[in-house]
Amino acid sequence: MPEYTATDLPQTEPAPNQIQLQVQVNQQYNTEEYEPTIPAMDMTTLEDDREPENEPPPRENKSPLALVALIVIFIVFLWPFVLMALNYYTDFNLWRFMRSTRQTYGDAQSNIHDARTDIRTLTCAYNGENTLSSFQSFMLNRSADTGCDCVDIINVASSCDALNDASWTTTNFDASLCVGASYECVQCTNCSADSVYAYNAPHFLYSQHVYDAYNDEEKEQFCSPDKMRLTLNRDALEAQFASCGYACIVFFAISGIWITCQLCAGCKVRYRDLYRAYLWFYKGMEPKKTEKLHPQNSVNRDEFTLFVVAILFLHVFEDVIQCIIAMVFNLYKQANGGGDCIVAWSNLSYADGVELVPYNGGTDIIAIMTRDDAVELFFLASFLSVFFTGLYTIRLFTFDIVKVTLYPWWKNILFFTVGVLLGLFFILLVLSPFWGAVWMRADSLYLTQSESAFLMWTFIVGMIGYVV
Repeated sequence: MPEYTATDLPQTEPAPNQIQLQVQVNQQYNTEEYEPTIPAMDMTTLEDDREPENEPPPRENKSPLALVALIVIFIVFLWPFVLMALNYYTDFNLWRFMRSTRQTYGDAQSNIHDARTDIRTLTCAYNGENTLSSFQSFMLNRSADTGCDCVDIINVASSCDALNDASWTTTNFDASLCVGASYECVQCTNCSADSVYAYNAPHFLYSQHVYDAYNDEEKEQFCSPDKMRLTLNRDALEAQFASCGYACIVFFAISGIWITCQLCAGCKVRYRDLYRAYLWFYKGMEPKKTEKLHPQNSVNRDEFTLFVVAILFLHVFEDVIQCIIAMVFNLYKQANGGGDCIVAWSNLSYADGVELVPYNGGTDIIAIMTRDDAVELFFLASFLSVFFTGLYTIRLFTFDIVKVTLYPWWKNILFFTVGVLLGLFFILLVLSPFWGAVWMRADSLYLTQSESAFLMWTFIVGMIGYVV
């Protein structure tokens, strides 16, 4: 039988798993001979990657767009806090105005109640011209209602000095014309009333007689004597002014709590955009066109939730409720026969004539809200606060204030338009309880039927939004 050597056998290549097994065996029995091969490293690469110790920092890239963005962000960062402080100040200013109005009305009411006098009138005519002819005719014809004794003075010329020295509640006597038979006078004394403001006083009865003779459009120019007298008899308006003031100061204090919460959370939430603008301007780190929100960002933390909740509660307690209080206060103050009419009545002089008290209150909702400077400033600050809250919600539409200089012009206009519409929508939605209160007092606020219907549906839809 022939013998074969190893070289004569057919050569076959081992399988990969056989090679791996052979390597493991060699490593187990020949550990001393096995040395892993480590590729040589190029040390020059490491030396090149290291930064020289004395190399200056990279030059900062302060582009004009970055500067504009930084200024815009800084203004946007400060404006909410400025508006918040202004809004809070107007609340305090409104309370001070309510307090001063109550004091003014209280003084006027006291003056009217304390005005006690013996009513004596003297009306004279020169050559048939009498500036108080209508009042004189009323006194002669309504003596049974007034209780006054009215007589004609037969010889006026002989009584000029006596008539001039006498004390009269109302008179148009002129001593320089008191000569001859061309001067005729009528005097009324011993009247039943002891005050010109009393129900049976000739001045009050004559004023009501003149007021009733006017049409509805003419009546809007004067205060109703009967309503003013009714307000004084009820003696409740001062207490109503006081209630408005107490409610205003209470919700002023409650609003301070939510303002503090908003300041604490708002600084951190808004600081992120300001810091990104700072990095762009001073470090040259231009914001990316698309950027994802990371969990570590404050916008996803509890600060943002607290910030939103503080804004909502601040609007409810500071803007909504305070607007309702301000509107009710305005109705007490400006209503026909209300506080303003009483103050004007107490300042009206009957020395040389009997006139109606002019009505200076508003005859529509805008005029009522803007008649007094303190109330007008309050409503303006409250509406602006709610409007800018709605304006800021454009961030839900991927708007980034840092990139306002990078957006094309049409996109900025689009964001601005959407923001304005959101601001107006928030005025209708957030202030819906206020609009409901206005709708309930539609008659007192001179609302038209269409305006009343619009406010009714605004109130209903807004309250549904509150529930949702």
